[in-house]
Amino acid sequence: MISFHVSSLPPNPDVYPLLAGRIRAKVEIIGFIFMPKIDHLTGAEYCDVFMTNCTDINGAVPKWL
Repeated sequence: MISFHVSSLPPNPDVYPLLAGRIRAKVEIIGFIFMPKIDHLTGAEYCDVFMTNCTDINGAVPKWL
């Protein structure tokens, strides 16, 4: 099993320029867990992935969403 946690980067307009018509969200925290598994019927190996996050969209949710 592999797990990792990532915190949000500080806002930097040089790296992430503001684009008209785009919504900026800030990911406060994100986490992943990757767990190798074996299918009991076929014996095939696969990876089970779990992801969770906390995101601030900095305003109202657009109507089209």
